[in-house]
Amino acid sequence: MKSNQLHGSLDDVLITAELARRPQREPDYKAESRALTALAQALASRPEQVLQKLAELAMELCRADSAGISVLEPDGEDGTLWVIHHDREGHFDAEDARLLASLSRFASAAYQMVSAFQLAKAGHQQLERKVEERTHALRDSEQRYRTLFTRMDQGFCIIEKIQTADGEPSDFRYLAVNPLSSGTPDCATPVGKTIRQLVPDAEPSIMERYDRVVQSGEPERFEDYVTALDLWMEAEVFSAETPGQMLSCSATSQSGSALKSRYVKTRSARASS
Repeated sequence: MKSNQLHGSLDDVLITAELARRPQREPDYKAESRALTALAQALASRPEQVLQKLAELAMELCRADSAGISVLEPDGEDGTLWVIHHDREGHFDAEDARLLASLSRFASAAYQMVSAFQLAKAGHQQLERKVEERTHALRDSEQRYRTLFTRMDQGFCIIEKIQTADGEPSDFRYLAVNPLSSGTPDCATPVGKTIRQLVPDAEPSIMERYDRVVQSGEPERFEDYVTALDLWMEAEVFSAETPGQMLSCSATSQSGSALKSRYVKTRSARASS
């Protein structure tokens, strides 16, 4: 550092106490009111810019060449609103001190509001990121589920028991069905329809098994023949946590001699025993 460079301390430029002894110009309350109104508007519409606006207005009201706000870190609770003249011809007086005191009170409230705004904004952005991440993860999970659901080599469906009139047989509505589950090729999508809407002559033995699973909560595995569809069916049925639903109803369906032959042998063995 050069020996002729100027050195100084903060006390060399602070003249707050001196201002009270200087002649005071007439207050311009209208200009002060306009400045406070402009600050309030900035705080309402652009809170992140209010401190910059405050420094600009302090420079304008005090006819200074520079102005700024210094905040003591790290807590930010203490700070200074300051103005500077760059030449010796410029002089501040007690009116400037009064204006700075008025603006400083606004600065304190504005700083706290801006800090709260920035904290809330950061929290909101963090929440948005978490929501976006979870939404993306949920979409990925749903896509994996749908891929597995549609490509599995067994039929799979979710059904729920519906209320029927007294004396009417039980019926169940399809909630979800994969391509291999429906044995009704004429129906593009059974979802929303009931078993008896699709197969009016549904096998009573199969419907009774569904009823037992719903009522007891115990799973059942069975093989049976669906006369209306000319279809042999092997199925496992499980109850769901939601009352009245079979959340997981998996089945493999075959038409042809393999399952029929096994079914006939099973019946014969039972009859002979």
